[in-house]
Amino acid sequence: LAGDNGSGKSTVIDAMQYALVADIRKVKFNSAAASSRSSTRSLESYCRCKLGMEGAEYRRGDTITHVILEFTAPDRTFCAGIAAEAFTNGDVRETQWLLEQHRLEDVQISSDGLLLPMRRFRETLKGIGGLVCATKREYNSKLTMLLQVHRRNVDFNPYLEALLRSVTFSPLTSVDQFVCDYIL
Repeated sequence: LAGDNGSGKSTVIDAMQYALVADIRKVKFNSAAASSRSSTRSLESYCRCKLGMEGAEYRRGDTITHVILEFTAPDRTFCAGIAAEAFTNGDVRETQWLLEQHRLEDVQISSDGLLLPMRRFRETLKGIGGLVCATKREYNSKLTMLLQVHRRNVDFNPYLEALLRSVTFSPLTSVDQFVCDYIL
């Protein structure tokens, strides 16, 4: 990824990490940026668009944020995603889901220009065969099965751990190839 400072490169990497592991404690927000200071970014600050200005701390009030990844191979396509609801009281609720045999454009997150309420989004997703995961562990297990890198009885998959570490290196032309060649 290339772009000016502040254009969102690290935000894209952070979103990918989050959708790959679904556990915010495992994601190192802003680790891809070349900064020696520790990041104060959080899921709430991303979703509500933290401004950090006195009198205007956040751009958004209660909000919904979707992070969706599409995976394609010659024989299959599937989507994996997380929807996060962030509230002004500081609460954040997450919904992890998977949708096999579908592409990104099949995932309906809005209607008439407005984001669907979470309950309706989950119902719509289930209506086209999507799986709304009950836990983050279930999401990770199913996702790693679909990626064909599943390990039984592992709290955190070594492939995903290596993938997360690899996104801080640069330049990369293929994260998957880098992980397979140099880390695993």
